[in-house]
Amino acid sequence: MKRYKIKNYIYTIPNFITLFRFLLIPFILYFIVKDRMIIVLTLFAISTLSDMFDGLLARKLNQSSYYGGMFDALTDTILILTTITFSYLTNHISAVVLVALLAPKIITFLLLTFLHKAEYKPTIFSRLSSLFFYLSIPIFLLDIHTAIEYLLIAIIYVLSLIHWTKLFILRFK
Repeated sequence: MKRYKIKNYIYTIPNFITLFRFLLIPFILYFIVKDRMIIVLTLFAISTLSDMFDGLLARKLNQSSYYGGMFDALTDTILILTTITFSYLTNHISAVVLVALLAPKIITFLLLTFLHKAEYKPTIFSRLSSLFFYLSIPIFLLDIHTAIEYLLIAIIYVLSLIHWTKLFILRFK
């Protein structure tokens, strides 16, 4: 019987943290439907903080890999898109806010797909945009209807526009 070597770059601590985040998603969605926002916000905070921690750990332990990065990005995307969609379906956000929040993510995905493919590296602007995106979700889930909601969306768009400009400049340099 032939033994196959296990690829060490898949079984890393950062990837297990990402897997943990991925497994939190159904619980977050379940508690959104049940309107248990304290639990949702707690799980969302754990997911967000562990997202920052797994990236830091991957760099510190020299365990960064293409597949780990892709799994992390996929987990982030699924978390964000499903949380926003479920927030809309449970009347925590309007259709206008749903579209306003989804549009920058969709545009970024399309630009990366057609301009950069596998050579993409995040910029400070894409990271800041994600940070403000993560900050906006609890505010919308708590139904705090203030100008802060729209200010966060405006900040996300400004940062995204700068990021998209950098993508074009890098592509056509």
